[in-house]
Amino acid sequence: MTKSNKTKSPEIGSEELAPLRSEIDMLDDQIMALLAKRLDCCHRVAEIKRQHDIPVVLEERIAAVIERAETYANAHSLDTDFYKTIYKRIIEATCDVEIKRLSK
Repeated sequence: MTKSNKTKSPEIGSEELAPLRSEIDMLDDQIMALLAKRLDCCHRVAEIKRQHDIPVVLEERIAAVIERAETYANAHSLDTDFYKTIYKRIIEATCDVEIKRLSK
């Protein structure tokens, strides 16, 4: 994140920012709830992979998920690099969770 060279009092504009920050907080709550649901689903995926001796990392699936994020970003005129980066991190963390789950 870049900082502005201008030094202003934190109170300036805070009334305008407050509702937007509240909205961001609500959106973050929704994102966190969805990530928790995704993680729960990944736990179930890990169990099926254990039962059927399927590897945790399936490159084709990872590529498909990242491509889906990129397609979504393109369709909505959003930053594709941002979406790909977010999904790569989500997948990386999910694989770590699956590995831990399978090692129990």
